Amino acid sequence: MPLSFMLGWAVVLPCGAQAASLMFDLNFTANDKSMWAEGDAFARDYTYFAGTTWNADDSVGGFVWGTGFVVGGNTDGKIGVEFGAHLDSGSVDVHYPVHATLTLPDSGVIRHGDLFKIGTSNVVDPAAQFSTMFSNVQAHADLVFDVYARLYAEACFAWDCEDVSHTILNVNIEPELVAFNRNGDGQLRLLGLTVMTR
Repeated sequence: MPLSFMLGWAVVLPCGAQAASLMFDLNFTANDKSMWAEGDAFARDYTYFAGTTWNADDSVGGFVWGTGFVVGGNTDGKIGVEFGAHLDSGSVDVHYPVHATLTLPDSGVIRHGDLFKIGTSNVVDPAAQFSTMFSNVQAHADLVFDVYARLYAEACFAWDCEDVSHTILNVNIEPELVAFNRNGDGQLRLLGLTVMTR
């Protein structure tokens, strides 16, 4: 935990000097630290896709001297199950300013070998803060069905061309299969139905 401090004022006491007080403004700080061990807090996100993906484009025909005909089609898609997880350690933030004073005897002369009492006191600044964020675990699995297909054609005569295209399939759905505390909502869901809420 880092410690920053500022010396308000101090008087060194050589042999025969008058007594005085030492005052310190101390500020104990810790930002985004792990609540379980030394070091910084951490967060990890994981994704994994189990399934198939494709992207294809094919055509037949051709052009000679700007004249000809081409017909073709292209398709791309992704079908499978996508898994996701989030894990973080939780974190601690501390801002703890303190005004500390060391008080030495304020009368007489302190000489080498003399015994004297040192008084201590401290006042915590009202702006002191201590906050924590608890660990967070999330997991989910989604069915992915994302398919696109298109047919197209182009006809040219002496470089005067016309083209047409038609989308024959465009589907993109990702229903949730199972989720635990997804986005921190505290729920367990199966096929979109809530089974448990914390």
